[in-house]
Formats: sequence, structure tokens, C-alpha cells
Amino acid sequence: MTLTEIWYGDSVELSKKLEAESVDLIFTDPIYEKVDDYSNLAYMAYRLLK
Repeated sequence: MTLTEIWYGDSVELSKKLEAESVDLIFTDPIYEKVDDYSNLAYMAYRLLK
């Protein structure tokens, strides 16, 4: 059995609640205003994706 959850909200706050290497997919619509937003997304993906 596979458990599927969809979370939505502020990615920085949500990522703090997840364990490392526990995510199969990050789906985002990256129209961010600051370069730091892309940096945060890259770090989050590196830490969380299996």
C-alpha cells in the first residue's frame, strides 16, 4: 500500500516538518521574485528528495 499526501503552503515552513529523503516529487510553479527563493528551493529539493 502506498500512502499519498498532498501538502500546500509556504515551502520553507512545510519543508521543516519533513524528514530528509522522504519526498518523491516536488511540484512547483517557479515564478519567484527573489533569487533567494530559487536557492531555498534547490536546497530543499536536495535535502528532501529520495
